[in-house]
Amino acid sequence: MSTHHNTYEKPKRKAQELKYQLNTFINFIESATDGIIFVQDGLIKYVNESAAKLVGHSPDELIGTSFERFIHPDDLKNVMEAYEKRLKEENIPSRYELRIVGKGGKITHVEVNADIADYKGKIATISVIRDISERKKLLEEVQEKANFLENLFENSPEAVVLLDNSGHVIRINKEFERMFGHKISEMEGKLLDPFVARGDLLKEAEQIRKRTDKGEKIELETIRVKKDGSLFNVQITESPIRSGDKVVGKYVIYRDISAREKAEAKFKESEKKYRELVELAETGIIIDDKDGNIVYANKHLAKIFGYDSIKEVKKLTIYDYVHPDDREKVINYHQRRISGKKAPSRYEFKGIRKDGKAIYLEVSVSPIVTEKGIIGTRSYIWDITDRKKMENTLEKALKEKSIMLQEIHHRVKNNMQIIISLMRIQARRAKHKETKQHLRTLQDRVFSMANAHEHFYRQPELDKINIATYIKGMVDHLCFLHNKSEKEIKIGLDLEEIYLALNKAIPFGMLLNEIVTNTLKHAFPGKKKGELSIRLYRDGNKRIRLYVADNGVGIPESVDRNNPETMGLQLINDLTHQIGGEIKIKSDNGTRINLIFPEKN
Repeated sequence: MSTHHNTYEKPKRKAQELKYQLNTFINFIESATDGIIFVQDGLIKYVNESAAKLVGHSPDELIGTSFERFIHPDDLKNVMEAYEKRLKEENIPSRYELRIVGKGGKITHVEVNADIADYKGKIATISVIRDISERKKLLEEVQEKANFLENLFENSPEAVVLLDNSGHVIRINKEFERMFGHKISEMEGKLLDPFVARGDLLKEAEQIRKRTDKGEKIELETIRVKKDGSLFNVQITESPIRSGDKVVGKYVIYRDISAREKAEAKFKESEKKYRELVELAETGIIIDDKDGNIVYANKHLAKIFGYDSIKEVKKLTIYDYVHPDDREKVINYHQRRISGKKAPSRYEFKGIRKDGKAIYLEVSVSPIVTEKGIIGTRSYIWDITDRKKMENTLEKALKEKSIMLQEIHHRVKNNMQIIISLMRIQARRAKHKETKQHLRTLQDRVFSMANAHEHFYRQPELDKINIATYIKGMVDHLCFLHNKSEKEIKIGLDLEEIYLALNKAIPFGMLLNEIVTNTLKHAFPGKKKGELSIRLYRDGNKRIRLYVADNGVGIPESVDRNNPETMGLQLINDLTHQIGGEIKIKSDNGTRINLIFPEKN
C-alpha cells in the first residue's frame, strides 16, 4: 500500500511543478515590458499586453488577424521576405528594425528579435518587439547635432585645425586648405607648426604649443607662412580641449587679417582726407554738446558768421549765432532733440553775424548718440540769404503774373460774352431758319467754352484740375439749360478723382460738353424719358477712359461716324485728336461712346 502511494505521489508532484513553471512563464510573458507575439500561417496566434498596446488594441482584438496590416507600407516587402525565409529556416538576421502602424495611423519604430518555434505542433514565429521610438529620436537628434557641427567645421569662414594632445594634425577644414594651400593627406598625423611657420615664427609657434599644453588659451596677431612661401597677417586663437582635468586635444583658428590691416591703413588715409574735406567744405559744420556749447566748427562756419578764426567761434554757444526773432524756436528744437523728443531735422532760421547783420540760414541737424545716450548734436549750415532774396523777387513776379493772368482771363471771358452777344444779334436778324439754328448752335458751343474757361481758371492750381468736379457741374448746368429734369432723364455718374493740366482739361471739357449736349438735344425727342450714364476712370496702363452711354434713339444710320458731315461729330473727332485720344461710337438701342486718351502728352 505504501509503495503504491509513493508511485502515485511522484508524478503528481512533477505535474504540479510543471504547472507552476508554466504559470510562471505565462506570467513572465504577460507582464513583460517588451511585446511578444506568436505568428502562424500569417495570423496572430498569441500576443501579450505590451505588444497589443503598441498598436492601440487589446490582445483579444488581435488574435486571429493578419500581422501584415500593422507593418508600415515602406517596410512590408522586406518584413514579408524575412518571414518567408525564416519559415524555410534560411540563415537570416534575427534582429532588425521596422515601423508599425497602430490605431489612428500612429507610427512606432520598433526593434524585433525573431525566431521560429513550435506552436501546438506546427511551425510558427515568435517575435520579441521593443519600442525604440525614443532611442530613434535621440539618435536622430545626436545625428542632427553631429551634422551641424560637421557643417560648422567644414564651412567655417575661418581656417580651423584639430590636433591631438601632442600637437599632431587630426583634421583641417576647407578654409585652412584654401588659406594655407596644404591638403589633409600631407598633414595628417604630423606636427602642425612646420606647415605654417618657419625660422623665428616656428619658435613662436612652438612656444604657443607649450603654453596650450599647460591648458592655457592663447590669442594673438602675428604672421604665418603659406605653402608657396608667402607671408600674411593672421589672428590666431589656440585652445586646449579638455576631458575633465586632462588635455585630450587642441584646436587652432586662423583668421586672415591682411585685408583688415590694409583697410585700417586705408581708413587712416581716408580719415585724413575726410578731415581736409570737412575743413575745406563750402558748408558750415558745427558740433555742440547738450548745453549748446560748441565742441567743433570748421572754417566755413566762421566765414558765414563773419569771424576771423575758429577760436572766436568756439567761445560762444550756438544760441549766440541765432537772431533774436528765431532764438526761442531754435532753443526749443535743440532741447527737444537732446531729450530724445521729435524735432525738425531740417529747417530755416535767421542768424546774426559778428557785425550784427541778419542773414538767412538753412540747417540740417541730427543728434549724436553713443552708448551713454544723446551727448550733443551735429549741424550742417548753409547761407541762403541770396536765395531768400531771389525767392522774394520771384514771389513778387508771381503775384504780378497772377494779376496779369486774372486780367487776361477777365478779358477772354468778356470777349467770349461779346462773341455770344454778336451771334445772338445776328441770329435775330437772320432771315433763314437754318441760319438762325446754326448761329444758336455756335452760341451754345462758345458758351460751353466760356463755362469751361471760367471753371478751370478758378482752380488754385492750373496743372491739377479736378475733372470729376467739372463733369458734375457741367451735367447739372446742361440739364438745366435744356430743361431736362431728373424725372425725364436719369443721370448715373461713376467718376474717379482725376486731375489734368489746363492744356488738356479745356479740350476734354469741350469734348464732353459736346457729347452730353448732343445726347440731351437729340437722344430723347419730345418728352421721352431715358437714362444717361458717364464713367471716368484710369486703367492699368495709366490711360484715362471715358464711357458715355444712353438708351435713346441713337445716331441715324445715314450718318457716317468715321467721316461725319455734321459739325457736332466733326468737333468731337477734332477735339479727340487734340488730346491724343481714340474714340469709338456705337449706336444700337442707344448710343455708346468710348474715349481713351493719355494722361500726359
